Amino acid sequence: DMSSASVARLNSRATLTLALVLTSTVAAFANPPLPVEAFFAEPDIRQVEIAPGGQHLAFLTTLGTGKTGIALMSLATGKVEPLVGAQDANIDFFVWKDDDRIVYGGDYGGNESYALRSITLSKRRVTSLAESLRERVADRANWAQVVDWLRFDPERMLVIGNKDVGSFSYGLWLLNVRTGKRTMVESLDRGRYDIAGLVADNAGRLLARSYYSDGKMIFEIRAEPTARFKPVAEFPENNPEWTFLSFAADNETLYLLVYGKEQT
Repeated sequence: DMSSASVARLNSRATLTLALVLTSTVAAFANPPLPVEAFFAEPDIRQVEIAPGGQHLAFLTTLGTGKTGIALMSLATGKVEPLVGAQDANIDFFVWKDDDRIVYGGDYGGNESYALRSITLSKRRVTSLAESLRERVADRANWAQVVDWLRFDPERMLVIGNKDVGSFSYGLWLLNVRTGKRTMVESLDRGRYDIAGLVADNAGRLLARSYYSDGKMIFEIRAEPTARFKPVAEFPENNPEWTFLSFAADNETLYLLVYGKEQT
């Protein structure tokens, strides 16, 4: 026969098991399965970025307008406040340029071309840097495609585009994020090269490029902006084995991805 102590232990275990089952059942009813839409919804907070000086966090979130904007958190006080948003469009990305200025952008007109703005934290001053290009109607806006954010340069970024609204001057520009002014780095001939990629060093000097030509992808580099580009590799355009990435801090070392079973 089982002792009284053994029976008591068994009863205790059974009671605990029943309690766990009941708790799990109640929890299941209290927390019904998530709808399918929830798995495809945007997260509440995304792209969390710390300011260069470490005093603030900025992140994308849904603001009171129902659209995605940028919110700001003070790391000293923990206070969170909206920084900037739009009434009829989402902000898709942003970059810190210094402790007081953020560059951000979004496809405001649904043109698959990003408009760019900058904003200061101290005065909430917004500067227009580039407009969305409506290619189907060829409005020749002062559009810009970002080549390099130049994260170590607090005033400039590197873009492809035209000089100004209505301008036919197409090229590579240093775009001043404080004023919106563009300074040409190099003119680009869209008819001559089908550009695949452009890589600048940390000073904004174009030193590497790749482009399509006669069924091939050509990779070229140069030591100085005034020098001629020299080819260093070519591959079938539908199976390139390289991708140029970026320059190291020394502005001489160029990182690239190399594809292939026997290559790293």
